[in-house]
Formats: sequence, C-alpha cells, structure tokens
Amino acid sequence: MGQTTIGARLAFENARKAAAKAGLSMNQAVLSQSFLRFEVGLVQGTTNYKFDTLTNENTQTTNWNTQTKLNLQDSFVCSEIGFFLAVPTSSTDTAFSLLTYPNPTVLTAANYAAYKTIYNGQMQLNVNQKTIITNWDLSRHLYAQETQQNAITGTYASTVAPAILNSTDSIDLSSHGFVPVEPNFVLVGSKKNDLSVNLPGVGLTAVTANSRLICVMRGIMLQNSTSVN
Repeated sequence: MGQTTIGARLAFENARKAAAKAGLSMNQAVLSQSFLRFEVGLVQGTTNYKFDTLTNENTQTTNWNTQTKLNLQDSFVCSEIGFFLAVPTSSTDTAFSLLTYPNPTVLTAANYAAYKTIYNGQMQLNVNQKTIITNWDLSRHLYAQETQQNAITGTYASTVAPAILNSTDSIDLSSHGFVPVEPNFVLVGSKKNDLSVNLPGVGLTAVTANSRLICVMRGIMLQNSTSVN
C-alpha cells in the first residue's frame, strides 16, 4: 500500500521541523513532494559504492539521464527510501525496469545468485561530515513477488501453467522495495552528502553487463532553502 493522504501531510509537517532543526532558511523556500534518484554501475569484486547526490557531482563514468540529483540551492527531506537493481540495455536506455529482487531472467541464470550479496550489504550516510546513518541494512528492501517474470521460449507445452509465462513481475512501485525513514533525514545541496553502500566479502562474484544499483528517495523538496557560495 502506498503513502496515504495522512502520511503525506505528516511527511510535510516533519519536513518543516527537520528543516528548522538543520538551520535551513525558510523565508524563500518552496516545499513540494518530490524524489531523488541516484545510480551506480555494479562491478565484479567491488565492495564499496558511492552515489553522486548533487548535480555538480559526476564521479561515475556516465552521468545517466535517468538520475535526478539534488540542486545546490535546494534541500531534501527524505521520508522513504528504496534500493533496486536494474539492467539497462545501454548507457542511454530509459525504458528499463526496476527490480526488487535478483531476477534470473534479467540478470541471467548464470549471474543472478551473485546479486544476493547486495541484500547482505549496508548503506551509510554522512552529511557535512556528520554521520546520519551508520548501517542501514539493504535486506529490508528485498521483495520477491508472488508472481515473477520467467523467460518465454519459442515453444512450450500447452500444459504449462499460465503463471510460468509471465513476461513481467507483479510489482507495485508505490510501495514494493520502499521503506519508511523515521526520523527523516535531510540532504543539503550546499553541503557534502556522502551516500554509500558497502558489500560483505569480495562483493559481487559475477556481474551482468550494464547492471546498476539504484537508490530512490521520496519526500519533500525545499527549493531555494540554502545559499551556495
């Protein structure tokens, strides 16, 4: 179930309180529901992934056009967060799906099991060199649908159950893969936001080409709430 009207109103009020606590300027700030989306390419053997959160950060090899990063003059109060897997066909692909579990059809039968390592990892967040989140477990974002995607072959027996022939997962992105954030945290465009994911062991032992880890934050955007020097 997605966010209710009451929940949205509470998120709005919490955003005001969080902004005041963070010392943000509210004189000219415009508050509205919004989202941020950060992406990193997955690499075999890598254990630490850092997300670019600001519009002027481009440490990734490609600044993918499906990202929505924070403007330097704005701030963002996060009320819920989601982590997803994805396998675009190219660096310019915008029609790919978000995955809430290691899908063997998309990630390939040879590689999908390696992606389970991600859900044993943890997220950390520092804002302006202050630790906001020490270890947020990614296991809470794992959602394996009751009806899952399966590869459709050119020939199949007429006795095959219809569920086996599904071309997509039964997914509701108003809620699946998302977790409420309480207390809400604030990303500030004029400050340094270090958002990273750490994986155990040696990281992914196998990787499907072009695969990404995607972080989506939903909450309240505070436009023009901070000054940029």
